[in-house]
Amino acid sequence: MINHRLVLVLLSVLAVTACSDNKAKKKPPSPPVPVAVAKATARDIPVELKVVGRAEAFESVIIKSRVDGQVASVHFTEGQHVKQGDVLIRLDPTDFAARLRQAEGSAARDEALIAKTRADTARYTALRERNFVSEEKVNDIRTNEAAAAANLKASQAAAEVARLQLSYTTIRAPITGIVGARLVFPGSSVKINDTTLAVVNRASPLLVAASIPEKHLPRLRAAMKSGGMQVDVSIPNDRQQSFKGTVRFIDNAVDPATGTILMKAEIPN
Repeated sequence: MINHRLVLVLLSVLAVTACSDNKAKKKPPSPPVPVAVAKATARDIPVELKVVGRAEAFESVIIKSRVDGQVASVHFTEGQHVKQGDVLIRLDPTDFAARLRQAEGSAARDEALIAKTRADTARYTALRERNFVSEEKVNDIRTNEAAAAANLKASQAAAEVARLQLSYTTIRAPITGIVGARLVFPGSSVKINDTTLAVVNRASPLLVAASIPEKHLPRLRAAMKSGGMQVDVSIPNDRQQSFKGTVRFIDNAVDPATGTILMKAEIPN
């Protein structure tokens, strides 16, 4: 009897433990999931095309000399912001100033000569009216006056050319922008339309160029015809900065090597 009672007590304990475990495993029911309800509407959604672009200067000018000469002074520092008309470089003007004085002297001589021939024409014309000289002599005097007038125009043109060449010794910024590195120094020799003196880039506004796969060309042209196409430019590794712009240019030919077409957008800088 003792053994049977022990077995019964052990079974009772196991039964109570099992009931306690079942109650512990039961969890309270989950709360209902909130659902937001909105009215369905029909509207246009933007079609986005993500491509990699590169920034370009709005204008870029490679400055070269219009005359042969030697650099006398450089008036800019690398990376300087310059305005249109600012002096960048001066060439030695000595030779060009001498040529200008020579041309002006020739023009002054021809002016004196034309004054003399005009006086001769007036005098011989009066003499012809009194039959003191022949008509042939008067025609010769008039021919000399016309030749003197032509020489005067040529001399004045030569003086103007010399004046322009002298002005070319002062090299100014053609646009407002940022000048690049110094490529020449005082004493450097430069050749006409050959030696690069400086590079000026206009960076405001800024152009962003991108190569678009040619399959998107019809959609791009359709978007341009419908009132323009907007771009959203972001910087790699900095998605917080974003710049809005407008497409200004789509190339008229597809690059056969890459199967892409060049597109440029303008953004403020």
